[in-house]
Amino acid sequence: MSDEVTPSAEEACPSPPVATLAWWPFLAYLTTWAALVGASVYLLAGPEAAYIPLENPAYPMLLLAVVTLTACGPLLAILVWAVAWTKNAPGCRGGLLANALVRGASTTLFGVLAWWAAIVVIDQIRLGALG
Repeated sequence: MSDEVTPSAEEACPSPPVATLAWWPFLAYLTTWAALVGASVYLLAGPEAAYIPLENPAYPMLLLAVVTLTACGPLLAILVWAVAWTKNAPGCRGGLLANALVRGASTTLFGVLAWWAAIVVIDQIRLGALG
């Protein structure tokens, strides 16, 4: 028999956890949403936009970009969770998935709402309600 003690999966987490969820992937994701909003406003209401937004040739590609970015939000959350899960001790893994999913969902929601608001503003500009 050996006197060695094997670590249990239920060990307490050390005082400062080894790794937590990183914020930078979600900030980069929000930056991508901001770039898409800016590109949408420029292409659909900029100086060269003479079309109704739905008839603009750039609109289908912008819509595809929105759908792609929306799908990337949950995937990013799972990826960030997986990295944090592998870096943490078994006792420190509680709540990581919920935290990652909430961050992914909130950044996705913010991006979608920002794009939707941009489309509403573009439509108001086209209708003459805004300068």
